[in-house]
Amino acid sequence: MQRLSLAIRLHSKPRLLWPFSQPFLITVILSGLNSYSQNALCPDMEPICTDVGLTFTAGSGGVNVVTAFPTNNYGCMWTGPNPAWYYLEVGTAGNIDMTLTAGMDIDFVLWGPFADYATAVANCGNLGTAPGTDAVVDCGISPSATEFLNIPNAQVGEVYVILIANFASVVQDLTLTQTGGGGGTNCNIVSPTPCVSDPGSFVVEKNGSLTTTPVYLCEGDNFEIISNDDYILPNDTLPFLGDGVYSAQLMWLVYDAPPTVADPELDPAFLTMIIPTEDLFDVNNGTSPIISGAGLGCGTYYFVPVAGDDGIGGNNNIANGTNDNGGLDWDKNNNGCYVLGAPIQVTYACAIDPVASLNCNPPATINGIDIDLTGGSGNYTIVNQGDGNLVSSSVPNGGTATITNFENGDTYDIDITDAQGCTATISGTFAAPVIQNITILPALTCPFGRQRNRECNREWYFGKRSSLCYCYGIRPSNGRNN
Repeated sequence: MQRLSLAIRLHSKPRLLWPFSQPFLITVILSGLNSYSQNALCPDMEPICTDVGLTFTAGSGGVNVVTAFPTNNYGCMWTGPNPAWYYLEVGTAGNIDMTLTAGMDIDFVLWGPFADYATAVANCGNLGTAPGTDAVVDCGISPSATEFLNIPNAQVGEVYVILIANFASVVQDLTLTQTGGGGGTNCNIVSPTPCVSDPGSFVVEKNGSLTTTPVYLCEGDNFEIISNDDYILPNDTLPFLGDGVYSAQLMWLVYDAPPTVADPELDPAFLTMIIPTEDLFDVNNGTSPIISGAGLGCGTYYFVPVAGDDGIGGNNNIANGTNDNGGLDWDKNNNGCYVLGAPIQVTYACAIDPVASLNCNPPATINGIDIDLTGGSGNYTIVNQGDGNLVSSSVPNGGTATITNFENGDTYDIDITDAQGCTATISGTFAAPVIQNITILPALTCPFGRQRNRECNREWYFGKRSSLCYCYGIRPSNGRNN
């Protein structure tokens, strides 16, 4: 099992591009040909699909189709021993370039286009006799073990017939690969493969220890969802996109509420995010692709596993190669072969954010510190590990903790714990003018016996009426000398 850190790509229509540049190859193994094969006659032609594929072992000792059924126009093929008949239906318009390979010499003829399968079968015995609607499209009789088939400008719904002759007359395996062109075949004509997609089961760890769900992450906590490797991947059944390499794999869809419908794109809670990895690991901090990378921020999210048909490779599917079709999708071919696993709820707690400020506000000259508290969950429990006096050990979320009675140079060291057990600390040194009360007493006599300098009139002093007597001084209300 491979452990991968969280890697995220956002999903939207058109579905998420992924930068790869590997060669493109779709391999189709054709099935069951010998002298007694069921598709040795034209009316028994079998469907092929350049995605799903068939097993095909060519036999020997079969009839020579050119002499047994001479009314067909075989084009360049002058002899056709050990024949096998197939047909394909175009599903995506464009050129379809294919390569046929074996161990020894093989030949082919390709006819079409036909309006449908029934029309193609009805023309058995007269193939290639009506140019334009029933023509020899391509033909190959090279002495090598490789032939190249081409259908130019194929249109959706058209049917083409392929005759493969085992010229070498030895038992050998043949493969047909689509190696170019923008067209593709309709795989619905082939007996559908039962859907076997299953995301499997998982265990969850928090900070390296097994835990249960839901998972609550304080700042700095990590989690990992680990597959039990009992998932089943769907078939790689993607339309031809240029390189033939497809990679079904386990992936994760991200929601902000539990899924309510089977199709993620119809679910308003789906956050258009696909994480292509088997095991999911992340940390609740500023480097998290969820919090920062995708810009979702702290909150509760639901990770939903799905065995999708269009991943990036790796996991336990390395044999399928690395996907370079430029996308991620749980159901690229839209055949509905995917199952959403049970959502795993993970809460990324918002960090507790303490902000300290001086509190020297009269009339209560407390020489204190106010600590405004936000983030976390629920009420806070406060512990003072430093100087000063803590006013209250319990503070509501969004409230203020106050520490009083500091002297210059005193230190404060405050531990904060929220209702979920998440913690934060804040510390510092108190430095501010120390406010003290000053008492001013009235003068009963003036110095040097100079009573004329003593006034006892009612005056304003610091904004208040007073009948006290003062000696020389400056009254702040008017600046006169007494």
